[in-house]
Amino acid sequence: MGYTGYTIEEIEAGIIATLEAYEPLNYVRTFDRLPWHRADELEKLVKRYPATLVAYIRGADFTGNVSVCDHTGVFGVLCCGKNLRSPSAALTGPEASEKGVYDMLDDVLSCLNYSDLGLNIMYCKSLRIVPLAASPSIGIFSREFEIKWRLTAT
Repeated sequence: MGYTGYTIEEIEAGIIATLEAYEPLNYVRTFDRLPWHRADELEKLVKRYPATLVAYIRGADFTGNVSVCDHTGVFGVLCCGKNLRSPSAALTGPEASEKGVYDMLDDVLSCLNYSDLGLNIMYCKSLRIVPLAASPSIGIFSREFEIKWRLTAT
């Protein structure tokens, strides 16, 4: 017996497509995915800022009966900002016209919280914000979302 339904890759693609289509995020230059939720090498990996990167963090299955498996996955949307003027500028955006990481966190929440991601999912809801990395020029925070979808036995 196998199961059909969305894969983790399809959910990630839905998150990225939803973020890319959201007009208030038009200042973001990079939308991509990561195979892990670690920020220690991000400064070397990301070439164009600001950036949002999607990473699958963990998941759990609920199998109340043999015909369905409900998967609840946690995905991090990493909001990455870079600014050479000051350590806080990447976070807050030093000028009125510039957006910082805190702005991205708010825009990502507005975009994804209780969105259907263009998919047939049960829900997508924000869980928390986690600071991941800071240096004199970069700031990275992750807004984590819990997404639940159903897999059906074939």
